[in-house]
Amino acid sequence: DRRARELLEQERAGKRSDRLNSERAAARAEELEGRLQVRMADLDLEKQLMARPPVIVGAALVVPAGLLLDAVAPDRVDRRVIEKAAMGAVLAAEIALGNDARDVSAGASYDIESRTPAGALRFIEVKGRRAGADTVVTLTRNEILLALNSPEACILALVEIDEQGRAREVRYVRRFERAEPSHSVTSISYNVKHLLEQSEEPG
Repeated sequence: DRRARELLEQERAGKRSDRLNSERAAARAEELEGRLQVRMADLDLEKQLMARPPVIVGAALVVPAGLLLDAVAPDRVDRRVIEKAAMGAVLAAEIALGNDARDVSAGASYDIESRTPAGALRFIEVKGRRAGADTVVTLTRNEILLALNSPEACILALVEIDEQGRAREVRYVRRFERAEPSHSVTSISYNVKHLLEQSEEPG
């Protein structure tokens, strides 16, 4: 308010400020006064708070993870164990090569993103399988399209997992697909034996 009065007197004397005039200063004072009144009203309401008995609005049941796993079908548990072991084996293989590798499976259309010391990116799709089982590997349409669009950077990693959940061998397959799937295709299954014939050691 004081500033608004000072500016008004200056304006009457023929001195005007380009940055702030008396009208804007007065409007600002009114705005601050209004905010002050609202805040004071809020504080008055807070003084009137009274303690009341608590009301339960929700509940949670905590169950050990082991019990949940026991309730899941054995093949699903086995699948998770295989996938985890396969991911660990490929990450270890990339690190052994001197690459900077990280798990991006939660948000990307591939599992591992790895950067070589020279700065080249590698997009690795990991497929684990039990030793002596799984005769096919299935890839989604997005995984196939990524391989077609970035043939030099994309790698299909095949990992064989033994009965103890340990990785036996990691094999890399490059350029595993050369034809774009039709729009009606959501996934394609590949013969594991055929893929292994095209595979090589990580490098």
